[in-house]
Amino acid sequence: MASTTQQHGQEPAALSKLDEYRGSNHWEGLHPSIEEPRTWDEGFRSFLLKYGMVNHMVYDVFQKGKHGVKDATGLRARSRFGENLEDFNALGLEFSYVNMAGEQKQEYDFSNEYEVQANLVCSPSAFAVKEDNWFGFIAISKADHGGKEMVVVFRGTETVKEWARNAKVKMVPLEGAKQLSTLELGWARWNLMCHEGFQQLYIGKPKHFESPRTVIHEQIKKWVEKGRVDKVTVVGHSLGAAMCQLCAIDLAYSNVGGDIPILALAWGAPKVGNKTLATWVTEQPNLRILRISVAVDTVIRLPPDWVGFLLSGGYKATGTELILSNMQMQKQGLLRLDVGNSPHHCLEQYLHVIEPSRDVALLNKTCNVLPEEYCLEHNIAPAWHSQTWPRTVPGHKESTDATRAVVSS
Repeated sequence: MASTTQQHGQEPAALSKLDEYRGSNHWEGLHPSIEEPRTWDEGFRSFLLKYGMVNHMVYDVFQKGKHGVKDATGLRARSRFGENLEDFNALGLEFSYVNMAGEQKQEYDFSNEYEVQANLVCSPSAFAVKEDNWFGFIAISKADHGGKEMVVVFRGTETVKEWARNAKVKMVPLEGAKQLSTLELGWARWNLMCHEGFQQLYIGKPKHFESPRTVIHEQIKKWVEKGRVDKVTVVGHSLGAAMCQLCAIDLAYSNVGGDIPILALAWGAPKVGNKTLATWVTEQPNLRILRISVAVDTVIRLPPDWVGFLLSGGYKATGTELILSNMQMQKQGLLRLDVGNSPHHCLEQYLHVIEPSRDVALLNKTCNVLPEEYCLEHNIAPAWHSQTWPRTVPGHKESTDATRAVVSS
């Protein structure tokens, strides 16, 4: 990967370390694994936590909306701030909340580092019916912060029509790659092939908006030409992790930003293409993909390798995988084990595995990760951020201890 430009206040040695965190050495020796229980490189741990929280912003400002009900711009699922990027930048780039003890807590604050430039909208369809949904955003480093980074952020699946796109697992040629005629389908395994449903969300044009791909390309061209961007970081979780990988691959393949370094951080990521595509990714000097996976999260094994084997050679994971274990959380009684894969797939759970000292209440911020008995004992409501604005951790409705703090010791 090309070296990053020196930023204000940073020494060359620090930049070299940042290059390592961005994958210059494919993340060798930076983290513990199930096979090698070494200690974390603390800088890399902080690096991952930062971008994990950047990714979670897309959930923290998200409003699902009701089926069939659209706002004035035609969106069903939307950002809390709509098209008002000024409000997004003023209120959406930090997450503070009041716990049950009445204490003000802050999970993150990126308001001094980034400025949101554009929203991303996808257009999933099912049974010939489409809906336009807010799917993420693009931000760039503030000029006075000294950075020259663009971040592209994608959320995971939230609506039925998005689930329908997940299930469309047939592989098609990567956008911009060689398109195959019917007579050439037997050669598909040697072509760059990707998941049809995921790519449709990335390139499909919504009714009232441009496609995510079009908006991202326009923003990169604009800010690279202005000299404000010299690297791109794409982050996504679940379906967003699939979009994140495809976006990074597309940016490298289309060369829209020249040879600027592109990093994809994909949390709980499904596979997005065939072996030929995965091999192509490893050959690109300016492209790095890191898939952060909890070992028992079933999403990371989807689609199965054998899908599309006859024509496209089957699915193959791209990039480098960092495998984490949540076994310690299970031993501490912090994970529900009666509701399938959802607790193992939640993004806040991923962040807690990386940094166990995080406030336990955050595990139930937008999901329902903590066991019922733990919630009752510690007076933490399920998915509490989805219920409250301003952000306050409400007590569990069945708890009798209304004054118990929910922050971890």
